[in-house]
Amino acid sequence: MSVDTITRAAGLNPDWRDDAACRGQFPELFFADKGRNDLVREARRICNGCPARAACLEWAMAFEGNAGRSGRWGMLGGLTGTERAELARARRASGGAA
Repeated sequence: MSVDTITRAAGLNPDWRDDAACRGQFPELFFADKGRNDLVREARRICNGCPARAACLEWAMAFEGNAGRSGRWGMLGGLTGTERAELARARRASGGAA
């Protein structure tokens, strides 16, 4: 599925990525190797101040669907893959979409 297809399916404005604070940053920062907590902290700091954070998180949740923790990677929408898996479980438990 393309980024645009997922964006439309999630009901997001297709221009949300234009406002993302991560634009122009090294992608490796947001997809750090395990154990690189320094990079995770820096990615989270960037995400926390991002005007597109909510849209990014919803895009990630739509893209990842019902994937478990192992199917989610990187810092997206200010959350790690593990944190997004927990959010998906909580949403499903409350009757919402993952």
